[in-house]
Amino acid sequence: MALGYSTIAWISGLFCGLFGSLAAMSYRLQNQRQKALKQSWQGLVPRKQNSASLAETVLSQLVRYDMVHASHNSLPGSQKVSRKDVRLTKQIQQAGLGELSLPNVRTWRLRNAWLGAVIGGILGLLLSTPLAIIATCAGFLLGWASLAWALQNSIAQRSHALEKHLSEAIEVMCLGLRAGLSFERSLELYSSNFPSQLSAELNSAQQMWHTGLLTREDALRNLAQSYDSVLLGRMVESIVRSLRFGSPLANSLEDLAREARKAHRARVEEKVMKAPVKMMLPVGLLILPSMLLLVMGPIMLDLLTGF
Repeated sequence: MALGYSTIAWISGLFCGLFGSLAAMSYRLQNQRQKALKQSWQGLVPRKQNSASLAETVLSQLVRYDMVHASHNSLPGSQKVSRKDVRLTKQIQQAGLGELSLPNVRTWRLRNAWLGAVIGGILGLLLSTPLAIIATCAGFLLGWASLAWALQNSIAQRSHALEKHLSEAIEVMCLGLRAGLSFERSLELYSSNFPSQLSAELNSAQQMWHTGLLTREDALRNLAQSYDSVLLGRMVESIVRSLRFGSPLANSLEDLAREARKAHRARVEEKVMKAPVKMMLPVGLLILPSMLLLVMGPIMLDLLTGF
């Protein structure tokens, strides 16, 4: 019984330490997320993380593959483009990846799927043959779906970054227009004094129509199409319409600024309200088993020693 008692005590301590460390890691990650949300609510710029996320790693591998094989694969001008290709091109543009070759994207996705199938098959063979077949199919599907997941993640992150700065961009342009500045000078006022991703892209669009590469309407609409945002599209259409017909621009932009602030506030409040619900999962999976083990451990030892 002494051997059984020491074994059970060792296993109990191991599980308690494992569950406790996992719970501490989950609490730390959730605390960092809440601090980032609080900083974004207060208008501060959260500290950048050194490690890249899994979605960013997947997309960086795709961009590197497209750069290496850029001259080998290209769509002929007479080849028809399907609806899936149009949707994939739009997702790539909204993810901020620029123009990628669709044949390279298809080849990379297929190669990634076969790589996942090979890894899943090797891991499954360590246990059994039926599990190897299941793991091979699962790895192929996961590798194939990794591109869509990474694109959706990048689109969501860019849309969230846009929502944080869109209201201040509209307000600064409204202040410039109310002060008697032109639209060009109001846009330069925001781009030169507010460093952000949106200001950099607005400045790039402004340089494109200044150099004559695109018209002002085309540059602004291309910028709106590169984001999955209805408010940015409405802002661009209001600017284009007002500059074309000479209608007052400040009034319509002020309405859009109020709507953008309300949308961003609602999104942040939604994330804050979801935080306690998300904490229930690590509490139930990590803390509760260790507590049950601590409470039921002595009782189980008494039962074992009694018999």
